[in-house]
Amino acid sequence: MLIPAFDFSLGNPVLKGLVAVGRFDGVHPSLACGTKAGKIMVHVPHETDAELRSAGGTGAGLRFLSINREITALGSGNLRRRRGAAGKGKDADSIELLFVGTASNLMAYDIMSNADKFFLEVQDGVNAILVGDMPGAEAPLALVGGNCSIYGYDAAGEERFWTVTGDNVTAMAFCDVDGDGRNELLVGSDDYAVRVFRGEEVVSEVSEADRVLHLCPIRGPRFSYGLANGTTGAYDGSRRIWRKRSKHAVHAMTSFDLDADGIPEVISGWSNGLLTVRGDDDGSIIFKDTFQSAIAGIVKEDYRLDGNEEVIVCCTGGEVRGYLPAEGHMGRDRVDEAQDQKAIEQLQQRKADLLLELKSLEDGLRGYRDGAREAQGVLPPNTAVRAQLVHSDAGGLELVLNTDNSTVILNVVMRDINGGVFDTELVVYSPERPSGSARIPVDTRRDKEARLLVQVHVGARGSSTQLQVFELEQALPKFARFQPDPSPDPNANASVSFVFPEQVYNRIHTYVQEHFISYRDLAAGSGDDALDYAFVADAIADDAAQQQQQQQ
Repeated sequence: MLIPAFDFSLGNPVLKGLVAVGRFDGVHPSLACGTKAGKIMVHVPHETDAELRSAGGTGAGLRFLSINREITALGSGNLRRRRGAAGKGKDADSIELLFVGTASNLMAYDIMSNADKFFLEVQDGVNAILVGDMPGAEAPLALVGGNCSIYGYDAAGEERFWTVTGDNVTAMAFCDVDGDGRNELLVGSDDYAVRVFRGEEVVSEVSEADRVLHLCPIRGPRFSYGLANGTTGAYDGSRRIWRKRSKHAVHAMTSFDLDADGIPEVISGWSNGLLTVRGDDDGSIIFKDTFQSAIAGIVKEDYRLDGNEEVIVCCTGGEVRGYLPAEGHMGRDRVDEAQDQKAIEQLQQRKADLLLELKSLEDGLRGYRDGAREAQGVLPPNTAVRAQLVHSDAGGLELVLNTDNSTVILNVVMRDINGGVFDTELVVYSPERPSGSARIPVDTRRDKEARLLVQVHVGARGSSTQLQVFELEQALPKFARFQPDPSPDPNANASVSFVFPEQVYNRIHTYVQEHFISYRDLAAGSGDDALDYAFVADAIADDAAQQQQQQQ
């Protein structure tokens, strides 16, 4: 259980995702939150009530800014400090600005002067704001992610950076993904992709199972992400190291060393008011806390100016809590206690599973002894299940399962281990008439290599109550939805011809065999330097993909 270092209420609702912290006077930290009616409230804990009232505040530690437009993004940062400049001090160049994004504008606001530094029209909209250094820029830039584009603006509001992305930008973060000591720009978007930019160029890309809503660096090349379907996870460079799925929506993410072990943890805020702290190695929960309303945002700052940075959590009901790292052995003790509790729960669950399995085996053995194997529904020894991916006559992709005897398949549960192929976490199939064979449609709307974990429930007959579970792992090639065309049209528009170096026949042929599903040798030609391949798209998956694009 986490113990907050401070806890207070803003007395007003906070909108999801609209939380930022900054030193708007150059010294003291303040909390800015989007609230109803197109307003921003700024909690200024260091000013007296008289000072706040003279500046148009409420006298309760709050100032209000009227934007009079729907706010889509908030950010804060300093655009004047040069690289290698000294730390924060109270001067003109140390003042941080509040950046406010709307559907068509970006405003840089100086809270202490109550004046705009610049107000820009952004045709692609503002969905995400990030302040930081970009290659070639002498000072930090305000990066703005919109519809398929990213702009970077300097302190004068001049455009200094521009690039395009594959879809609507939803999240941005800086992280040294390749470990070269320089940060790259991570960009998440509506097309389920996380792209890594070095300057204006994309240097790598990973695909996920849903829209990428949150990104945050952890340490070194590691970063965490949050998806629209409630999935959170972490990457080490381009390699995913863990992922966790929740039925609730993730509203905010950051990283912070809460257990004082020198390694940051992944902190997530959820739509049900839950705050979770997970280890970056395996995603196991270390701490958690609960709020009365959904989490709106999570930021980090030395809010009390005592030399200790806190994690500041804001919820939609207006409650704010700050958490400090656990001191000394207390942090280690809390982690050990949480891990011990988790181990006990896992052992208890394992005990229950083993007892259930033992009861099933005892019942089956009793049936053998009584000579009523068929009546008890006991499977013959050495029963096996085989799997194969094929294209159906209707043009769809199917997973065909067969038993090797008279047993029947009653249920099939299929899961994409890495995520990204199916719209749901699991695909469950139950045939109307159980038999020794089952054909399960595989809806591949995206060209993505995957590994499918398939659980097949097999019984002696259709009415069996005792089932045996067979677990299979099936590889799904990246271009599985394309099937060989036995008689290609010589006048087809979708074709390409090219000349390749000699002695690459086997390499190209191996690539095709690994990335497509084929039933025969697809290669044809007069020599080792001539190949001819023809494929047609899976009609069912192709139609589904077009419908999905139209809906978006």
